[in-house]
Amino acid sequence: MTHEYVESQLMKAGLPYLKDQAGLWRREADGTYADGGRYSPKSLSAAGAHDLAPHPVHGEFGRAWQKLGLKHPKSKLAPEFSNLDDFVKDVSSKSCEPRGWI
Repeated sequence: MTHEYVESQLMKAGLPYLKDQAGLWRREADGTYADGGRYSPKSLSAAGAHDLAPHPVHGEFGRAWQKLGLKHPKSKLAPEFSNLDDFVKDVSSKSCEPRGWI
């Protein structure tokens, strides 16, 4: 739930769901896409809202953010989600560093 909410708020702010970067797609010789179809972006400029939202299962940001040169948000998500909008603002400000996307 957190993943979808953060992802949708980032998209509302102007970030596309995914960025279409040719090197990120795992395409087979027959034209199909292998293993989920997409590699993780290697730079912030290649990341979309889906890449920057918390992990859908674990609810954390993990190594993907570290690989993009981002630090984890300072705010911790409350168990009952009462601070979800503040959390999204923190995520948005972090994902704008060091090279903004909006």
